[in-house]
Amino acid sequence: MFKEVNIYLLEKIKIKKLIWISKIGINDAASTGIVTGFVWALKSLIVSLISKDKTINNCKIDVQPIYSQNQFETYFNCIIKLKLVYIIIAGFIGLKAKFKGGESSV
Repeated sequence: MFKEVNIYLLEKIKIKKLIWISKIGINDAASTGIVTGFVWALKSLIVSLISKDKTINNCKIDVQPIYSQNQFETYFNCIIKLKLVYIIIAGFIGLKAKFKGGESSV
């Protein structure tokens, strides 16, 4: 039942802006470089999975290494647009599936 609703809503979502900035620091410069590279790879993987089906109008990701101190700071800002009519239609899809008997496990 919820699978149909989730698929419908995911098709209708639009991502207007994605800003994800992180500052990472470990006292050791070599460790900071390794962790910074790992975080870059992880962020790139997540953003590529999100943007596989969606286009992101304004996307900024950044990882800033801080070599002089222990620090982890992240800033995440995302604007997602979904029209109210799509949520109402998804509710009707869910109700229809519930009254019809839901998903069959055949």
